[in-house]
Amino acid sequence: MQITVFGAGPVGLVTAACLSDIGNKVVCYDIDRPLVSALSRGRLKFHEPGLQEIIQRNLAAGRLSFVNEGTEAIGHSDVYMLAVNATPGASAKAVTKNLLAALNTICDGAETSKLVLVRTTVPVGTCDALQQHAVARLARRKAAFSVTVCPNPEFLREGSAVEDFLRPDRVIIGTVNGAVVRTVRTLYAAFLRQRDRLIAMDSRSAELTKLASNAMLASRVSFMNEIAEIADGCGADVEQVRCGMGLDSRIGPQFLHAGAGYGGSCLPKDLQILTEIARLSGVQTPLIDAIRTINDRRTGVILAKLERALGGKLEGRTIALWGLAFKPDTSDLRNAPGLQLAAELIRRGAGVVAYDPVARPILSIGAVSDRSLKVSRTAMGALIGADALIVVTEWKEFRSASLDALRRRLKGKVLLDARNIFDPEIIRSLGIGYVGIGRP
Repeated sequence: MQITVFGAGPVGLVTAACLSDIGNKVVCYDIDRPLVSALSRGRLKFHEPGLQEIIQRNLAAGRLSFVNEGTEAIGHSDVYMLAVNATPGASAKAVTKNLLAALNTICDGAETSKLVLVRTTVPVGTCDALQQHAVARLARRKAAFSVTVCPNPEFLREGSAVEDFLRPDRVIIGTVNGAVVRTVRTLYAAFLRQRDRLIAMDSRSAELTKLASNAMLASRVSFMNEIAEIADGCGADVEQVRCGMGLDSRIGPQFLHAGAGYGGSCLPKDLQILTEIARLSGVQTPLIDAIRTINDRRTGVILAKLERALGGKLEGRTIALWGLAFKPDTSDLRNAPGLQLAAELIRRGAGVVAYDPVARPILSIGAVSDRSLKVSRTAMGALIGADALIVVTEWKEFRSASLDALRRRLKGKVLLDARNIFDPEIIRSLGIGYVGIGRP
């Protein structure tokens, strides 16, 4: 098939790369000229396992190309996929500037009927509004063809986005048009051979499915963090509780790890969109509000534990952080608990030395700047002179770190395991004070 993807961010790149890898001719369009130039040389500006290799392979094969001119993106395809950056609008029906700009480019340059699949997560009703806009714009051209707009929400987890695209749990298309469903089924056929999980539904239900799915994931994270606080209070072990709960077939083990809370762009943004939709519909959202409140207080909970372990004083202390990215196998620092902890530690007068295998902080993120947050090149280097270590992101290399080296380098002999990746008894046997999340 001939496909054009608008947007060279994480979602757009994974979509373009994986579709080209099965033999499609794919053009990926973005207005960012330096980004397009780098991608045309096979160079990524963020970390996603396996993605760079797929892009380089398909660039070499001539199946994938990157452009920054709208005219180069139009005329190539019958199917267009919008994965542009978008933010919640002023109402549930509002569409974003970037989505409208992409749609206008398609409507103004097309000469035959086109199918537009919206991959960007949007407020409910957005694709209906985009469809109306396309109809009106084509009418002004007196066009004898149509542009059909449907939501095709993505369910890609950062750090495993390629795997999620290649082996999807489900593919959702927001249309009841049989011809469009058949086209989408053909588009994704290679990824649905083992299990056909394409679900067609109305446009608004498809948009809400994405938002509701992320809200459910966030709710499990916040629920377990609240259970961890209860475990701290009553002397239970949340890790044992997690195992006991996860074996229940009605619950399952996914997203039951207590820790520093969720971050990234998707969960915080999608919960915000949901609450905005609810407000405009006159619906109260006490559960979603509680999910966000519990997550927002995680930094305070962790720092309170650290203060107690250090005798109540953070000012003048040096704290090592292992992990800056909001989750393993990604370089994404958006809403990252590690940066939030660093900012608050610095505000309280502590020095912070951080290490992350991939992520590097940009010059200024919130209250954290390159002058106040020191970044070590190695995990063990971050420990030298530190009064305490906080494990913030559960990178695999931390799980297999030399505990003897950790003991020798960590001056303060306090380890706050904010992801519960270590065995408390082993850490304590080394003479290091262990503080976990919901662990006695």
